[in-house]
Order: sequence, then C-alpha cells, then structure tokens
Amino acid sequence: MKTKVTHFLVSIACASICAAFMQGQQPAQKAVSGGPVANTTTGCLSRAKLDLLVIPKQVRLGESSVVSWNVLISDACGPVTIEVDGKPVQESGTKTISATHSQNVVLTVSQSVSGKRQTLTKTVAINVQTPVPCVVLDNGNQLTAADIQLFDERWMKDADVNARLGGWASGLKDRQGWNVWGVGDDTIAMVRMFESTHGRKLESTNGRKYLDYLRAINKIVIEFRNDQHPGDDFPNGDNPRCVHCQPRAEGRERGFMDHERGAVAAGWSSATHWDWVNDGGLGSIDAVMSGLYAYGLAAFARIVSEDPSLQTEYGPDAVTFANEALKTMQVFMRDFDTWLVWNVIQAGTFKKPIIFPTSAQCQQAHDFSDEHALNFAGVDGNKPTDVLKKVDDAKSQNCDRAGSYAGKPEAHNQSGMLISMMIELWRALDSDFYRRSPNRSSDSELAHNLIPPVVARHQQFFVSSLHITNGSRGERYWWHYKDGVPDPHTEDGHSHLDMFNLDVLRRSFSRLNAVTSPSGEPIALDDAMLHRFANSFLEEIARPDEIDRGGDFRFDLDGRSNTDVNHPSDATNSFCDGWVYLASVVPEIYRLCRQVTLRNKPPDQSNSGFPVCTLQSSSTAQVQPYLTINNHAALLATKQFASVPVNVPNVLGMQQEKAMAAMKSTGLLPGPIAWDDRCIDFKGTVVSQTPSAGQRFVEPGDTFKLTISSGRDREGKPCKIQ
Repeated sequence: MKTKVTHFLVSIACASICAAFMQGQQPAQKAVSGGPVANTTTGCLSRAKLDLLVIPKQVRLGESSVVSWNVLISDACGPVTIEVDGKPVQESGTKTISATHSQNVVLTVSQSVSGKRQTLTKTVAINVQTPVPCVVLDNGNQLTAADIQLFDERWMKDADVNARLGGWASGLKDRQGWNVWGVGDDTIAMVRMFESTHGRKLESTNGRKYLDYLRAINKIVIEFRNDQHPGDDFPNGDNPRCVHCQPRAEGRERGFMDHERGAVAAGWSSATHWDWVNDGGLGSIDAVMSGLYAYGLAAFARIVSEDPSLQTEYGPDAVTFANEALKTMQVFMRDFDTWLVWNVIQAGTFKKPIIFPTSAQCQQAHDFSDEHALNFAGVDGNKPTDVLKKVDDAKSQNCDRAGSYAGKPEAHNQSGMLISMMIELWRALDSDFYRRSPNRSSDSELAHNLIPPVVARHQQFFVSSLHITNGSRGERYWWHYKDGVPDPHTEDGHSHLDMFNLDVLRRSFSRLNAVTSPSGEPIALDDAMLHRFANSFLEEIARPDEIDRGGDFRFDLDGRSNTDVNHPSDATNSFCDGWVYLASVVPEIYRLCRQVTLRNKPPDQSNSGFPVCTLQSSSTAQVQPYLTINNHAALLATKQFASVPVNVPNVLGMQQEKAMAAMKSTGLLPGPIAWDDRCIDFKGTVVSQTPSAGQRFVEPGDTFKLTISSGRDREGKPCKIQ
C-alpha cells in the first residue's frame, strides 16, 4: 500500500480548533488482508440458503408477478416448515400473484429446537402502481392546498411511504451505493415540503407528516452507517448483491473498516461487486454518500432546533441527529486542506485520502468480486455477465488509476454536499435549544467555531474553479466536474447537485457571512454570480427555443446533447431540482423546469417503471417519466418565483401613443422603435409588434418593440395610401 505523509492544514487561525476536533477520531484497527471471509454461525437454520425472486417487482394495477423460491437445507437438520406468505409449500416452486396493492412476499423456514421455534425469513416487495392524478401546476405564483394535495397523492400515501422506507432499509443493509440517490431525493424533498407548508395551513398536519418521514429515514440511515452496521441477512457471505456485508468477516459484531483511513469511520460506503473493486477492497467511505445521508440528519436538527413548537415532540431526536452528523463531519475534516489563492485569499476543499490501493490489491479485489458474482449474483435477478463487466470496468477505469487521484480534490458535487450538511449542522449547533441540551456533543463548540471558515474557504475554492465566458445573454460560467486531477472534464449531469448546494449556502449566507466577513474571509457569493449560473443553464442546458419545441435538456455545460455522448436524448430531463432555485433571479428557469418535469407521455415498455396517471380532462392513461419526488418538491418550493402570464394586447393599427400605453400596462418596458417605409398604413400607425398578441410570460426587465409607419416611402416621399 502506498502512503504519503498525512497533513491537515486549515491555517494558523483555526489549527488548534481542528487539532482538538480531530481528537475524537477512532484509533486505527488492524487491516484484514484479502477479501471478506464468510461467517460460520452455528445452528442448522443459519446455514440454510433461501432464494426468493419476484419478476417483475413493480407492476401496474391488473398486471401479475411470478414468484419463485428455492430452499437449500441439509437433510441432517431434520423436519422444517417452509411457507410462502403463511401457506405451506415445497422446497422449491413458483406461483403467480396478481396483487391489488403493494405488498411483501415472505418466504419462511422454521423449526422447533428444544421446544423453541427458530425462524429464518426472506422478504421481497411487490410495488403495485395504481393510477394517480397527473401532476399539474397552474400558471400562478402562489402555492395552493391543491398543489400540496397532488404531491401527497403522488408520494405520501402510507403504503408508498412504507414501501420506500423498506426499500431504503434493504439497500442500506446490503450496502448498495446507488441507494443514496433515492434516499437523497426523498430527504431533500421532505425538508423542502416541510418548509413550504409549516405554518401556512395548506395541509392538515401543518407539515409534520414530512418531518415524520424524514425522521424515519434518518433512523434507518444511522442504523446502517459503517460504524454501526449490524450486517446483512446472509451470515454465510452469499448475498447476491453485496460482496462484503458481514462485520464478523472482520472479527467484529458491528461496523466496517475503512482501510484508507485506518478506522471504522462514521460514514457510508458501497459494497456492490463493482464498488468493492473501485477502491481495491479498502472500503473507503464515500464523500457524496456520506454528505447526502448526513444532510438529512443535520437538516432535521436545524428545523427542530430553530422552532420551539416542534421541540417537545422532536427535540430528543434533533439532538441525536445533530450529534451523529457531527461525527460524520469529524471524519471528513481530516481530508480538508486549505491554501492561499493569489497569495491573498484562503481557499480549501476536501481531498481524497492519500492512501490508495496497489495494483495487487486491485487485482485481488477484482478476482474476489468476480468469484463472488459467479457464485451468487443472478439469484436476485441480476445478470452475472452485466455484473462481471462492471467489475472489469471498475478495475481498469477506477482502481488501476486510483493513484492519480489520491490526495486530489473531491468532485465539486461531492465536497459541496459535505458543506451543505455542515451548514445545516452549524445552524443547529448555533441554536439556544441545542446549546442548552444536556445531551449535546462535547465537540459541538469546536465544530460550531470551525464550520464558518471552512464554508468560506470551500466557496472560495469553488469560485476560483469557475471560468467566465460571454454568451448571448451575457456572462456565464462553466466549470469542471473536479479540478486538480489528470483528466478533468466539463461538468455534466452533476451540475444540478452543485446548484442545490449553492442554494443551501444562499439560505444561510447572511448568518454565515456575518461571522466570517469581520475576520477577513467574506463568502464569495452575489447576484452577479447567480445570474452567470442562470445564464449557464439557459444557454447550455435548457435552451428555451429547444424546450418550447418539445426538446430535451442537454448533457453538460459545453452544450452537448445526450445523444452526443451515447445517452438517450431525454437522459437528463429529471435534473432540474437544483437549477430551479435560480428562478429567484431569472424566473424563466421556473417555466422551463416546470414544462419539462411535468411532461406527459403514453405508457409503453420504455417507461414501464413509472406510475400511470390520468389528467382531469381525460381518462387516457399517461406517465410523467421525468417527475421525481425531489424535483416536484423543488417546483413547489420555488413556485413563488414563477412568471405570471399576461395577456399582451393586439396593438396593430393603433396610433403610436395609444399602443405604447397599452403595452406598458402589461409590465413590459418600451424597447427601440423601428420605422417602416413600405407605405402599408397611415403615418404613426403600428404595423408590427413583439411580443405578438396573446397570453405571454413576462419577466421583470422584458421589453416590447413596435414598428411604426413613417408615412414616407423609401425615397422619403409622403405615402399615398388609398
């Protein structure tokens, strides 16, 4: 294993704080060589193998699923009872289920031992999609009870919430890295929905249903964090989708070692076959996973800590969640580095650990994952050939190149997500409620003092990475996915997460800047910068003329389409949840995001995973393939910035003075006057107008243009009009 000398620079001003804060790190533990070792728990049932497969797991109402099961258990175990959904079955078999609602299929093997009933189970969920109303938003800029009702019907039914919680728990238990995007969407949506509804009498629980769901997510997230993970349901290490999900393989009851950091760290990592190979089996916790999961903890703590009406019911959990988020922050602060920009300004960001896998470790992880996939993958519906290809790609594209990225900055969306979590945490730690709590962390004051300068320096790093270019709308930005690495590329679909992180900073900017600015570190953020970001979206991602013709969002900040990079043309159409917050400076962004996000399409094989919906005006089945819980919540949270359409009058044939007054009444500002010399109407008469008559979206600063008859022809002679 290759190492360099570890260093942690934050400047002399906060070096002592950081040093004290880092004392809470867990001591390094002895590394386990080779791959994970299967556990050998005693007991006959513990060695039984249960396979349960449901195809498809997600169906529309009226469709069927085929359930297949197989139980392998030694004859020496004696008699056992095998049941599917409480009904006795043989050791293997199939049956068809036409579910009328979402439900779990449960395979149970039980046996009486010394008068006690022992049971082993495996559960798979069937998600039945019943028709729901298609989501529509009116052209107004006021959030209504009807808007909230549509959101709740789409996302907040008890059965759907419970099914998602079960899915998140299963994904976290099995250490599935992709799980973070679903959990993150739900987490951010619940924060925004609570903020949009609490105190506004728009729904019966005053926003608490969203806080309750966020709390439930947080408890699952903490339970399966690397330092507390109890292990999966496969004690013998034969989980078909997880290479390493048993702490006992490392000789402990709970938790997984991060060999890059030399400790069982309070963060989250993935152990899919390919992610295990990405870092050569070292099990390093991931920045964006940890930032997103801990964001929900910190945001919940901030909401409750700042609202006395919530503290009786939610207060104890808020303190616990703040303490747990602080532990995750503490782990990653060892990776935060600072330096001078232009020899004047402090900048900093999170960097990847300086320890990285050797070629031998990459090969060893590859071979172990390969063998594990061949033995077990496919049982849960995976195609082993697909898994094996991902394993090969992980080695060649990531693990073998890991040394080129060690000690280099994390991607902007990854470090930004950690900063968003820390901003929410800082506000919780800054509250009187948390400060008075007897259960507050002993490290909380150190963290409270550390976060503002870290936020300021990270923002300075991001700003110093931005490139300004001129476009049709003025100055705009482009930036790389990550900087300081051998092969930076222009930011692509991750940019919407960059914009979400920017919005989190904006919401707390005044409070944070009031702390950092007096000490000479103002936070770099102003309206001119926000307009440049907005121009980036409108010129390179969501070109209005294309969107208005039914086109799709583009792939990256170079303006490449998705088809240019061999993706489906609509691959990024759901990525508006971060960009839409810039509607506060350019309202047109809201219109474009709403237009694409809420598009309807007829259901077909290509969108079979999306629920069927119906419009009020028609019973024809539709799907909304770009709508997610997160971008739906974002549209509601930013509806206040929507441009309200106005009726532009028809001023053709009017005299100039009267036409000018009519156009100004819409909120449009007068633009340049053009003079017409074709002698098609009397002098002073309007012969053309822009915008044309009809319902139009008008934004502050928009202008109108009139063409007026000059009364003279091209030779300057008076017109003769019959």
